[in-house]
Amino acid sequence: MQAATQAPKQAVQAAAQELVRFVNRSPSPYHAVAECRSRLLQAGFQELKETEHWDIRPASKYFVTRNHSTLIAFAVGGRFQPGNGFSLLGAHTDSPCLRVSEHRQRPDAFGGRKGSSPRAPPPGRCGAGAISALAQVKRRSKRGQVGTVQVGVETYGGGIWNTWFDRDLTVAGRVIVKVSPGAGVVAGVRALSPAGPAAAPTAPQGGPAALRAFQELSTGRLEQRLVHVERPVLRIPHLAIHLQRSVNESFGPNTEHHLVPILATAVQEELEKEVLMEGTPCSAAAQVSEVSRTGGGSCQHLHVPPASSQVPLLPIPCWLPRASPRTLHACSTPFPAIKKKFGQPPKSSHGWLPCAPRGGGTAGRLPGSLPTALLPPQTERHSPVLLSLLCSQLGVKPEQIVELELCLADTQPAVSRGRSLAARTQRACTGCAGSRARCEEVAREGPGLGHIQRSPADPKLLSCLTSCLQTLGGAFDEFIFSPRLDNLHSCYCALQALIDSCTAPSSLSQEPNVRLIALYDNEEVGSESAQGAESLLTELVLRRISATPQNLTAFEEAVAKSYMISADMAHAVHPNYVDKHEENHRPAFHKGPVIKVNSNQRYASTAVTEAIIRDIATRVGVPLQEFMVRNDTPCGTTIGPILASRLGLRVLDMGCPQLAMHSIREMCCTSGVLQSITLFKAFFELLPSVGGSLLGD
Repeated sequence: MQAATQAPKQAVQAAAQELVRFVNRSPSPYHAVAECRSRLLQAGFQELKETEHWDIRPASKYFVTRNHSTLIAFAVGGRFQPGNGFSLLGAHTDSPCLRVSEHRQRPDAFGGRKGSSPRAPPPGRCGAGAISALAQVKRRSKRGQVGTVQVGVETYGGGIWNTWFDRDLTVAGRVIVKVSPGAGVVAGVRALSPAGPAAAPTAPQGGPAALRAFQELSTGRLEQRLVHVERPVLRIPHLAIHLQRSVNESFGPNTEHHLVPILATAVQEELEKEVLMEGTPCSAAAQVSEVSRTGGGSCQHLHVPPASSQVPLLPIPCWLPRASPRTLHACSTPFPAIKKKFGQPPKSSHGWLPCAPRGGGTAGRLPGSLPTALLPPQTERHSPVLLSLLCSQLGVKPEQIVELELCLADTQPAVSRGRSLAARTQRACTGCAGSRARCEEVAREGPGLGHIQRSPADPKLLSCLTSCLQTLGGAFDEFIFSPRLDNLHSCYCALQALIDSCTAPSSLSQEPNVRLIALYDNEEVGSESAQGAESLLTELVLRRISATPQNLTAFEEAVAKSYMISADMAHAVHPNYVDKHEENHRPAFHKGPVIKVNSNQRYASTAVTEAIIRDIATRVGVPLQEFMVRNDTPCGTTIGPILASRLGLRVLDMGCPQLAMHSIREMCCTSGVLQSITLFKAFFELLPSVGGSLLGD
């Protein structure tokens, strides 16, 4: 095997470029696992489900996911028998970030003081939704002050939060949507679209169609979808130095008040409401838009059916035939008054504008029991602007969004530094004969690569832009400037090493072990989750692989023969802060992966696990470094001690050196990628022969 230190620069940069592509496609843990899943399927791995029976066979490759944010992949050796060992590599898919929060609002909200009678709900809010909100504590990310539309966020992990200021931010993550089982919902939704009086149904034709639409939606299936808005939509601006003269001496933002990003202005939101919410029936903003355009009298009111009613527990427009006379029918949508004073509904005896329900009944009469399944509209939990962005990406209506988990991410990809635009486009256009001008134009405008990939007008242009937008940095192209290097760098290297180690047809034929990688979520917040390293997931998977009626202690035997590398990035010595490192332990770029040691068990490395990895590294020519913290400095930790103590595994902690760990933009060297892949691949292939004599007392 060729020594990693002698690898040509082209091979080093090719490996680094592939890491950059992996990172750019992984703006959230859910995207990272989806990218890993795609690569594993292409490499011939078979997907397993935790809920199904596993038929594990020798010389076969499998993977399983949990929560769509944790992944375990493994290749079973051709000579594997229950009780044989595991060659494990662990890393984590999450990184410190800001996440869209679900801020709780007290039931006495809506502007009234605690203990006072509730004021009228905000404009565009129907009475049924208001009553539901007043009956429970609800969660929301909808924020805003002094005429701005903001998104409430929560800090995740130990980030360097001042690096998130003045960055072009976006959102990425997963959204749970409700999908209709049939196409009939489309017609029903169109029937409910607030497109003016001419479109409002005045005969029974519209009502049954809408009712069928809601019935289909209420019985539809829940589906998870990934979302990534690939353009700058959020910003956390700094306060001008004129208003905080001491900012350069000390800047520590208040994470509750100062990290709330701006999404839009309230004025522009109001002007764009018809565009944002077009075709979104029974949403508060749609009602405001409708009433504002028509001058009143064409509002779609919310009905709350009694508990015994067979009407689906969803917002039902008032023109549905044979509505129950016990149906609540109160509407707070301000009529032309919204044009006069935004945010102030007109007065009435009880704060709402009651309307007489069609078909009889008493205005504002409550049903016998309010159904708990009726929830406030999503527009009351999250900004309609945010929902509109998500819906445009997903191709759904706001009322189909059930829940969401979103991370904020930097829109700037891992791009070149130290090279001019002309040089980048020149290099990018070498394989693009007739598209040079277009390539330069697109590169100058700087759109997200994902947008170009979804609709590539010119395959040659796509190839050029892929090279142009995903290049390296530094005067000699030796650096990677990127978000989330901690710890997508380790995830990618572990994944690629596993795939490479079993690519050849006979690569597993003589293997006695199971080669396994585990990429966990929630490491940055302690790993104590169902999908974290602290969970039973690893043990359950290992037990299922080892299970056999012929050997009831196969799992226990296997653990004693197993070895795990906990791969997590290491602290490179900073040239401006050399004194922060112990003088004999200063990892540097290009000098190899770093073994991390701590006598207080913050890292799990031992003399045995160190000796084994040093032997393997020597055989493949990969240099190694060491890191220990100063005695007067606290030491971080990894998943290594967690898995060592929970499973009794022999564990080594190691990782590639990097700078600016936990910043929104981090930095590492290009050579570390190929060095790590080479070492990890050799670990899978050589551990049974190298570690046999040392593993097990």
